[in-house]
Amino acid sequence: MVSYKKLYHKLFNDITDAIEIIESTNDILSHTHFKALDKLKQAQIEAEDMYLDMCEKAYPNGEDLEK
Repeated sequence: MVSYKKLYHKLFNDITDAIEIIESTNDILSHTHFKALDKLKQAQIEAEDMYLDMCEKAYPNGEDLEK
């Protein structure tokens, strides 16, 4: 069975790393770079919201998700 949880965490962490690399550059960022950063950050926010919503639906009583 595919572990979507592992895939989600992998992508989320790699996107965070990419954002940090772009933001830490000493180069002048263009409007396009800022749009790309905003898109990556918004994707993370939306994915996190979706993940939390799915967890709440799957475990409405707050069961331990790690078990």
